[in-house]
Amino acid sequence: MGRKGRHRDAEFVELLVSIGVAELANWAQASEPKRQRAVRLLAHEVCVLCGRSVVYGFKGLSDMALLPDCRDRRLWPASRHADDLYNLTMAVIEFGQERLMADLQMPELTAEQTARQIAWRLLESFEGTNLYVPADAEYERRERDSRMVRLLAEDGPRGAKRYSYARMNEVARQFGISIAHLYVIVRCVRSLEQRHSTEGRTE
Repeated sequence: MGRKGRHRDAEFVELLVSIGVAELANWAQASEPKRQRAVRLLAHEVCVLCGRSVVYGFKGLSDMALLPDCRDRRLWPASRHADDLYNLTMAVIEFGQERLMADLQMPELTAEQTARQIAWRLLESFEGTNLYVPADAEYERRERDSRMVRLLAEDGPRGAKRYSYARMNEVARQFGISIAHLYVIVRCVRSLEQRHSTEGRTE
């Protein structure tokens, strides 16, 4: 497939973030860093759901995001490519509304209207071209790292005790990394968990 009109990897995230930040510029109830963080989390959530897909931007369909009944799939064209566009639109609207309400304390109706505006501007930005939505590599890496730590907390299938050198060797070999690399991952995951726990108590 050609590169024309195709936003690659991090470029999709930056595209959605720039659109979202622009739409939230006048939301004075939250600081600029907080608005950026909310939209960046939205972008990653969209990548988790729609990642590794190439979405075609049908001309004239961007306004669908603004229609009150846009969730009705029957109103969209009947094709696989339209399915991809519909799924992307719904992901931005649904995740966007939830994220704006939870992170920016935005009222439900305002959050939905803002999420629709973000989706509309995104669809409008690639009308007539292809948009590549990447998998969220950061999310996948965090999931993998957390899984390693969980496996270390269990005895191995061949009798290796949890957290033992033998168990670390088994887990490292299972994921194709060195034991030294695994040590670093364990430290990072535990540090991140502790930081999140501390932030949760101070909020």
